[in-house]
Amino acid sequence: MSSTGWYPDPSGEPNRFRYWDGSAWSNETTGDPTSPAPGSGPNPYESGGYGQTQGGYPQSGQPQSGQPQTGQGQGYGQAPYGATSYGQGQGQGYGEGGQGAYGQTAYGAGSGQFGGPQGPGNQGTGNQGPDNQAYGRPKWLIPLIAALAVLLVAGGILTAVLVTGGDDEDKKNVSDDKSTAATPSPSDSQGSGGPSGTPSTKPPGADFVNCESGKPMERESTAKPKQLVGGGLSATIPPGYTREPRYGEAFAWAFDTDVAYRSIEEFWISTLIVGRIERASGFTTPQQAAHAIQECMTRQDTLYSGFSGTTDVHDKAVTVDGKDGWSYRTEIRVNDERVKAEGDLSEVTVVDLGDGENFAMFIGVTPIGDAQLEKAMDTMIAGMKVS
Repeated sequence: MSSTGWYPDPSGEPNRFRYWDGSAWSNETTGDPTSPAPGSGPNPYESGGYGQTQGGYPQSGQPQSGQPQTGQGQGYGQAPYGATSYGQGQGQGYGEGGQGAYGQTAYGAGSGQFGGPQGPGNQGTGNQGPDNQAYGRPKWLIPLIAALAVLLVAGGILTAVLVTGGDDEDKKNVSDDKSTAATPSPSDSQGSGGPSGTPSTKPPGADFVNCESGKPMERESTAKPKQLVGGGLSATIPPGYTREPRYGEAFAWAFDTDVAYRSIEEFWISTLIVGRIERASGFTTPQQAAHAIQECMTRQDTLYSGFSGTTDVHDKAVTVDGKDGWSYRTEIRVNDERVKAEGDLSEVTVVDLGDGENFAMFIGVTPIGDAQLEKAMDTMIAGMKVS
């Protein structure tokens, strides 16, 4: 899975990291790969707010977000470095009076006027003639407008007659078309049901789901050492994986996510996630939700740039720690010249915890053909608990 995040600086500078946003490298670098993304909000998992010097962005010496630099005395909406902001005088806060305040000598306006250019003595110059008399409409324009209005009314009546005249015949044709239309086959939108089948480019499930309805970065569960905990599930992190909750940001339909990842190559990682989803977002059953989540993933370029299709591996009912659920596993393939990986083996398990409002969710992705990581993921799922 191609994911956003800090990676070793491609320039080769030691101990420097550059941010990949899914399509381009950032201009900013950092010595701390746990720093927030450039321009993002505070990291909820570290002490020290945005703008402080504890490994966050911006670095020491820069002002904190939303605060003026010392000595400038500028309020919200003013230009930095002493420049005069649009419609404001230098050194004045938003909405303050004085020379150059909003409504006075603003861009394109004269003194005391809002709007068009002004003439000498603050008299407007637009549409004025000699002795400051405004121009009127030419006398020949009025009868022309009246004639056009008559033509438009006549044309509207003629159009209505023509349209309604053949109404009965049109209704008959529509009815005939509906009766002869072919019913779509389930195979048009679903995968093959097996790893050797024909890949599908349109996984089912997400047409009526809001794939951006979640708050994945708002943690509700308490972290535990060497475990992922979120959404009512807990599971042991396999060897070789590193816990990094901030990678949950890409899974925008989820809540209370906890994430572990393992680097595969420069632009590809294996990821394991637990969290929850809400029925209010359109997730109706564990089976439908598992399919919808797979499609939400393939629709995001930040996760799968160059998505080319899927091939189903299994689609079945499961039990997780005594609770009913559904497991949908598929191969997600990509055409991405930046990576060697064909794509991911993607597992989505959705569990009904019985509260009537939420489902617990597990997502695991490993490179296609990597039997060792697939086995590690299966071991993690087998030991998963309802927390």
